[in-house]
Amino acid sequence: MKKGKRINIADNGEGNLVVYYGLGTVDIYKRIFNDDLCTIGLKLVKSISGYEKLRIGKDPDAEKKILPKQEWFKGHSLLLFMPKDKMIWIGNSDVVEFKLVPGDKFVNYVSPMGESMFPYPYIKGTTHTYLLLENVAIPNEIIGTYADPYKYFYGLTNQQLKKNSPNWTFKTRIVLRKSF
Repeated sequence: MKKGKRINIADNGEGNLVVYYGLGTVDIYKRIFNDDLCTIGLKLVKSISGYEKLRIGKDPDAEKKILPKQEWFKGHSLLLFMPKDKMIWIGNSDVVEFKLVPGDKFVNYVSPMGESMFPYPYIKGTTHTYLLLENVAIPNEIIGTYADPYKYFYGLTNQQLKKNSPNWTFKTRIVLRKSF
């Protein structure tokens, strides 16, 4: 396609994926690098059609960070809403298909940019918060009003995770990382 709007998917500052979206179609390209790690081209790796709506992952605090004018802060991942309550997340060199926990409803998609240009995306639902990097859904009553769900999650013990996390997982995960 290479038409429509473009987003460079952030992945630890590298941005291995480039996505063009518009008119109900998303085309995902993987960057081709030379030996000096300079981009020399793009290779189409996946096309997705028929999305109903999309959300762009943005850092809600971008204006407070050191480089607010960087394009990564304007949008660095995509969340696609597909028919039959299916969602597809494109970020951090991953393309992930999933559904929310039964009975949950989408509220918000947030993708704060961490150190080294690494996004920490999550979905806030009416009943759960979904940490897309960790493949986990945490009940909202457990998290409460904790500002950073990743910091909360990383502070939990394995026993607490097993007790409080439902049996939720991604349907499919396609990893498109560049190997060195």
